[in-house]
Amino acid sequence: MRLLSLVGRYRYCFVGAASILIALVNQHVVPTDYFPFSDAGRLLWHGSWGSVFVDKTIQAGPIQLALVAAFRPLAAFHLDIAALHVVGSVAMGCGLMWAAGRLRLTAGLPRAPQLELVVALLAIWCGLVDDNSALGHPAQVVVPLLWMFAATAARRDEPIAAGVALAAATGFETWALLGIGALLLSPSMRTAARAAAVACAAGVALWLPFVLGGPFNMMRMQWNVVPDTLVARLFGGTTFTSTMRLTQLVIALAVSAVAAVVCRRSTSSIWLVPMTAVVARLAFDPLQFSYYWVAPLTLALLALSCTVEFRRPSTLGILALMYCQVIAYDGTAKELMIGASVGLLVVATYGARRRAAKAPQHSYGDRYADEGLDMRSEHVVESPEFEVAETLIAF
Repeated sequence: MRLLSLVGRYRYCFVGAASILIALVNQHVVPTDYFPFSDAGRLLWHGSWGSVFVDKTIQAGPIQLALVAAFRPLAAFHLDIAALHVVGSVAMGCGLMWAAGRLRLTAGLPRAPQLELVVALLAIWCGLVDDNSALGHPAQVVVPLLWMFAATAARRDEPIAAGVALAAATGFETWALLGIGALLLSPSMRTAARAAAVACAAGVALWLPFVLGGPFNMMRMQWNVVPDTLVARLFGGTTFTSTMRLTQLVIALAVSAVAAVVCRRSTSSIWLVPMTAVVARLAFDPLQFSYYWVAPLTLALLALSCTVEFRRPSTLGILALMYCQVIAYDGTAKELMIGASVGLLVVATYGARRRAAKAPQHSYGDRYADEGLDMRSEHVVESPEFEVAETLIAF
């Protein structure tokens, strides 16, 4: 127990050192899409906003482009790739650990430093830390994180925070709009509408300069459909247009909205709704790149951080989801893993609804309390129970 407490106290040093070591081993490997993204991002840094999205293949948001391009000046010293590996790996490892702790705090759960460390170690073991695709596409990690913060803020009746978090996510990738479903976790439709209005206003302010500043060709992009995907089997054809991409997002958003309505009283909704959205998006994706699974895997890790008791079926369900996503992330049996993930999400959503229905009814002031937790609580205590961390570390 003392060893676990000591490791938990210095967890950031431990994870940071491990992340740097992994980054140095892979420092010469160029991250996915690094050069096109950094070229577009340099235009942004130089003030040529009207030229950022001239190339229709640039499908990333301006914040993501700016972050990747920030390392490009180091190319003069041949240090840009190595710096991106080191900074990105430390940010992913320590950032996920910090987010895990912050989500427990905002969800009213006691602090569990050992469990936060387990989340970071699992991220390292799964290959998320210093993953070449994730380094080139940090949105795959950042967007799910912002979705969960938006969902938590919505449940806490904080529409401005929820809207800003969602708008910031769209600055990384346009598919972050799927997070709108999380706003339905607000205590009332009026609050959800306010959060959506804030998100729309902030999102428009973020994207409008690029749309008005010059040729905006992002919507002209077409994708080649991979033959073994669900899209190819259902619709045939070899081209996936931007209109079909919009339809894909609408379907995923509708599915996540249903999940939000079904399990809105459960604390598990803060990860169930985003997970439903991203898995639905993957089910109808024409490409099925392996790095697309970084997003649901990140959500599963953050969901594990909000675990109350290890032996609960919901926690075992999260671990099963994580297993499916690791298999798909490795490029194996993606369609089978999508089907398994959908089945697990249906069961998890039904279970969350049942647990919430069995929970005692609360007054309006305590309407966020569910399964013995107060979503608005800022009280922080050290948990005497380390069952989850001890079991997973022993495993």
